[in-house]
Amino acid sequence: MADFYTPIRSGTDITFLSGVILYLLNNEKFNREYTEAYTNASLIVREDYSFDDGLFSGYDAEKRQYDKTSWNYELDENGFAKRDTTLQHPRCVWNLLKQHVSRYTPDVVENICGTPKADFLKVCEYIAETSAPG
Repeated sequence: MADFYTPIRSGTDITFLSGVILYLLNNEKFNREYTEAYTNASLIVREDYSFDDGLFSGYDAEKRQYDKTSWNYELDENGFAKRDTTLQHPRCVWNLLKQHVSRYTPDVVENICGTPKADFLKVCEYIAETSAPG
């Protein structure tokens, strides 16, 4: 049973969740071994992928739809997705995620979601308690 409540404005859940992700990443409250071995975090996205002004690459304004080709992974000579197991490559999924959520600081979450900063951080800490090993 939940015993802690904090408000969130309707329609702002993605901002709230992105802020939680940023908190977990910045505070290393995740299972790195699992992330590297069992997620797409180390896969490298094609060079023509981008996210600018709220739109991902491949958007066709006339058709109002995306051509998602640029969202694919970069392939090696055998046709397999390239990886960076150190998670240092700027276009690996891990770094693209970090870049994407970097704007969702606790202050931004408070401003957009209406959630008091202290309450938001408390939620993040609760989640972090169960997010990383040890």
